[in-house]
Amino acid sequence: MRTGARLGRVASNLHAAEADLLRRAPLEYVCGELPSLEAHVKRHLPADDPRRSQVEDLTRRLRDEGRVLTQRDRESLIAATRAASSAAEREQQRIRNFRTVLAAATVLLFVIAGLVGVLGALRPEAVALCFEPQVELSSERVIVCPTGQSRLPAPDDAEQDVDDAVRKTVTSWDVPLIEVIGLVAAGVTGAVALRHLRGSSTPFGVPVALIVLKLPTGALTAVLGLMLMRGGFVPGLTALDTTPQILAWAVVFGAGQQLFTGLVDRQAQTVFDSVGGKTYTPTGGS
Repeated sequence: MRTGARLGRVASNLHAAEADLLRRAPLEYVCGELPSLEAHVKRHLPADDPRRSQVEDLTRRLRDEGRVLTQRDRESLIAATRAASSAAEREQQRIRNFRTVLAAATVLLFVIAGLVGVLGALRPEAVALCFEPQVELSSERVIVCPTGQSRLPAPDDAEQDVDDAVRKTVTSWDVPLIEVIGLVAAGVTGAVALRHLRGSSTPFGVPVALIVLKLPTGALTAVLGLMLMRGGFVPGLTALDTTPQILAWAVVFGAGQQLFTGLVDRQAQTVFDSVGGKTYTPTGGS
């Protein structure tokens, strides 16, 4: 986080020094550096940029027509090189800003997940992830929670019996356990999903920030998914039968965070693709 800004300043100073050297160096040296300068310009300036077109035209005339490099040509090369270097710095800045947004979002989600875990530990009945399986009339009724279950007596007031049984069955480990399971599932699926990310040679750890972002997201989606099931939001899945089923669904919901963070992965790849690679890409995108 701290070295990124320093690297940006170093790169800017190096680019300014290179332009100054090109202005002071003999024309023979500049002519020898022309292929490298052309590659640099092509990498960072779009195909329809007039400065890039001028460099390409100059290179073609020097190669095919045997034209001698003039002082005016030198200034044109320096201007195009500085423009390409400025574009390269802006590309690096975009990646750095994207990484900073990822880091801020990750910290915020970790705080939210921590608060939910603390609430579940201090007031487990307030975030009860318990279910009452639907059983036959002849069978005994039970309350199933992530860390245990208890029996329900034959009720006169069924709703009151269920509330009392939930308060007796829930523990302070229910919500933290679900968050840990969701976090682990998110880490596994996130590591697998990153295989599609081609990455970049930039000094900013965007892939690491992406996979860390998935961890608190998985913890929260595990808890929220079970809360939706308990509230009857998912038809046919309103009553889980056993504690292992609750934990299994926590794994599913934790891994399901990829549905949300996958959008961030695609945005990261778009940002990576914008770094260099403009050899055949005009400004209009055609």
